[in-house]
Amino acid sequence: MRARGGGWRRYTRPATSSARHPRRRRVLILVLVLVSVIAASWGWRIRSVEVEGATLVPNAAVRDAALAELQQRRWGVFPRSSMVWVGVNALERSLRQRFAFARVDGTRRRGGAIVMTVTEQPIAAIARFEAGGAVLIAQNGQVLGIAPESLNHAALFIIQGSGQAPSTGDVFLAEPTIAFLSSLWRELELAGGALRPNDISTRGGPDGAFDIRTTGGVVVSAAVNVQPDYQLTKLQALLRDRPTPEARSKLRSIDLRYGDRVYIQ
Repeated sequence: MRARGGGWRRYTRPATSSARHPRRRRVLILVLVLVSVIAASWGWRIRSVEVEGATLVPNAAVRDAALAELQQRRWGVFPRSSMVWVGVNALERSLRQRFAFARVDGTRRRGGAIVMTVTEQPIAAIARFEAGGAVLIAQNGQVLGIAPESLNHAALFIIQGSGQAPSTGDVFLAEPTIAFLSSLWRELELAGGALRPNDISTRGGPDGAFDIRTTGGVVVSAAVNVQPDYQLTKLQALLRDRPTPEARSKLRSIDLRYGDRVYIQ
């Protein structure tokens, strides 16, 4: 196109609506994807939660805890009860902390099912309390849950606690304390007779003292914070010095807490 004054200038066609179509298509696709995600989030719901492997804690209690966790929302909008937003790792972590499980593995299955496979902690003791109730204590000192009546007590030691029973997941005793008491209990079990252990009670105090009462009425006193390995060695030496049931039946108390001495009556 010739411009005035004899020059030439470039002619540019005005933009048409067809040039904006790709952008509109991208926006439309994005909206459709978002709508599909929202529809799937609300439509593809979890139909069932199954629990496998729990024996000490009832399966129903674990399932109810999982369902309660799934009632929450992700980012305040999307339901966690959707297979899209279930967050299996978070669910595993929540159940493991709440019930003091050693391991929890969650898997999605066809038909809208979530399966939680539980591995429980090894049990070390049963703790009974003055206010009523008995709980299981793991080897790491955590409370595993209410002690069932049908549990075989043969491999466990018994702790008599004061006050009320702690909640599942609480730390009842430190792991080294559990290990020390378990070692003392096993030595007295092997000794048998009048020294067969019956239960353990705490004295309190800065040294972490405990009394083990035996079926023959003997009281064995030990302290967690005073060279626990050495106290175990002293008990073993005492039992070697009194190898017969008759000699052991004459004992009334054994105190392992003081230095290299063992005080007996």
